[in-house]
Amino acid sequence: YPALALPVNVALSLQGGIRVSRSNRYFEFAPPAIAVEGQNVDRLLFNQVDAGPPNELGQMKIPPDLPTLPGNEPGTVLIEARRGEQTLDRRTLTELRSGALRAQKTCGAGSAARLIIHGVTHRMQPSRP
Repeated sequence: YPALALPVNVALSLQGGIRVSRSNRYFEFAPPAIAVEGQNVDRLLFNQVDAGPPNELGQMKIPPDLPTLPGNEPGTVLIEARRGEQTLDRRTLTELRSGALRAQKTCGAGSAARLIIHGVTHRMQPSRP
């Protein structure tokens, strides 16, 4: 029954986490888990750091304190699924540091606050007593 067999191709996907925008930008305090679909993945590399094989469910967390790759901005994470020396799939995401978030509040009673996350403005009305 070949239709019931595990897929031969390998694919990496990002699951969970708090996404900042529609792109692969996540807050550093809530990164996604990495899910590996397929079989025969020997190890996952995060910015060229070998993190070993995924767990029995095919998932792995992003290791902390990864080095920055030359030519990339800090917070960029390159994820590679490998079998031997062959790269089977690759994904890139960006973890936003705490300095990327800023909140502004205008002065005065009853004023609305504005939360700005990388150019996206959300207006919040003050609560009523």
